[in-house]
Amino acid sequence: LETFSKDTGDPMMQTFLKLFTTHILTSDKLNSVQFIVFFLVNQSKAYIKQFLNINLEIFKSVNQASIIRQSAINHYGGFLCRSLEVGPKTLRKRLNQLVKWIHDYIGRDSSAECDYMAVNLTSHGPFYSACQAAFYVVAFRHADLVENDDVTYLRSLDMNTIITHPLNPLRVINKNVLREFARIMTFYQVAYCNNIILRNKRITLPVIGLSSAGPSTAQGKALMLDDYFPYDKYLLPKTLSLIKPLYREFQPLVNHVSDTDASSGSDSEDSIDDADKQSDCSSFTAQQKQQHQSRRRTPSSSSRRSRTLSVTDVISQVLDTI
Repeated sequence: LETFSKDTGDPMMQTFLKLFTTHILTSDKLNSVQFIVFFLVNQSKAYIKQFLNINLEIFKSVNQASIIRQSAINHYGGFLCRSLEVGPKTLRKRLNQLVKWIHDYIGRDSSAECDYMAVNLTSHGPFYSACQAAFYVVAFRHADLVENDDVTYLRSLDMNTIITHPLNPLRVINKNVLREFARIMTFYQVAYCNNIILRNKRITLPVIGLSSAGPSTAQGKALMLDDYFPYDKYLLPKTLSLIKPLYREFQPLVNHVSDTDASSGSDSEDSIDDADKQSDCSSFTAQQKQQHQSRRRTPSSSSRRSRTLSVTDVISQVLDTI
């Protein structure tokens, strides 16, 4: 692999691409095997184009199983984020293709038949995976989507239409992707996710552990989307030197707190302060109550004597009458 040559390695590359479609896409949550394809694809711009086309075509094919389509779009989005060989021009072109598919999908769907409180991953699994991939790309590579504080391209994606649609994609995506995506949208003032996130939290808690093909009995509940990111992260130290020059690390926003984080932080501080005050009051009240009860349980000696005398007098009076 260190001496890879396009002329001699092309047959091997085509073989690996076939194995990718027949074996890797159909395997669940691989850790390292997919990085062989990642390394080989990054050896040429032509391979990158071919690899992205393969995944996008599989995803768009309605004849493929839903889980295979979702796996393909996960590889598509993950490669756009992690590959250092994918430049801003290619990134924008491929993101446009993905976002266009999402807009076409929600354009065909009647919003009157959708309920944001009931998420159906069995019917709309590919749509939710596509949204997660698009949000992931925007959150991961936002710096390449904005030129000199010009957010024209980000606005052209019309993310607000996607996040406010009754299919409610923000409810089922990975929470880390959701947090970073919301920060990016707020930072560039393109869309605001805070109200939708808070609304989704008030509906129901997600059911953790159910896959996208959950049973029909759980369709009325909020299911978590399969959050498999195939190129996060490479774990084999001996071959890390081959992957690292091609691998892009995540660069989060610095010195920025989103509205959601700020509100949750202030709420948590208020709740802690309130809890401390309540605990102090409750402890003080408990002490008073305990002292009062102890007084009732342990009466004074005078009261005990008077009670004893009175009872004795009563007994003696009864005995006298007999």
